[in-house]
Amino acid sequence: MDARDTTANNADLWSHYLRDEWNRFLDPFHLADPAAVDAAARMIADVAAANIATVHSALMALPVARMYEANDVEVTHSMQLAQLAVEEHVVIPEPYMARPPCPGIDATQVFDSPPVSSPARETVVAY
Repeated sequence: MDARDTTANNADLWSHYLRDEWNRFLDPFHLADPAAVDAAARMIADVAAANIATVHSALMALPVARMYEANDVEVTHSMQLAQLAVEEHVVIPEPYMARPPCPGIDATQVFDSPPVSSPARETVVAY
């Protein structure tokens, strides 16, 4: 993973957070048109988020890159071990196991039931 990815994705996180906050600030009592307030809040939040992410990138890119380099050996080793790990053996307790079908019942049998109503027309007299 590149260290710059974490700082570049911050703009989306900040934008999502700031949109909600600017919506609350611009229309605290929900009296205005929601579409207009959302459009204004979205524009302000996106600009602010881009600025915050840029400042974070400028200030934090080098320390984050150093952290990635310092942990590179350990992370690579643990990822290799995780790939070599054998699958877990899961024990399912008896009450949670699927029950086998009863021995005397054939699940493929089809039971024909008698028709519920007669297909023949009946004469009905109404008074």
